[in-house]
Amino acid sequence: LMAYLSTNDLRTALEMAEKDEKANIIVKAMAYQIAKGIGEMCTVLGGQVDAIVLTGGMAHSNKFVDMIRSYISKISLVLVIAGGYEMEALAMGTLRILEGREKVKFYDQRGVKKHEKAL
Repeated sequence: LMAYLSTNDLRTALEMAEKDEKANIIVKAMAYQIAKGIGEMCTVLGGQVDAIVLTGGMAHSNKFVDMIRSYISKISLVLVIAGGYEMEALAMGTLRILEGREKVKFYDQRGVKKHEKAL
């Protein structure tokens, strides 16, 4: 978003999209890209998807979630957990690795785990 609309705030981008066609196209393209990523993961998981969970700040926007849902709803159940604790989860995961309680997991570009390594 920053490169195209000079903001990293989805709320601001959605407001811009209501008034400006270029911003609208960019927001729709972002939803499309997210849906594509979900579809790619479904493929590498062999189609065995119990549910798709949308979380984080974007999940607060029903409009944006609906854009994504329009692409992915046929794949599996779509759950929306607005907000979440992404930064806390990342921090706790890092702490577990630094304390040696968990190994670093390495994945290839398709999301397939390559190997693990302790620090």
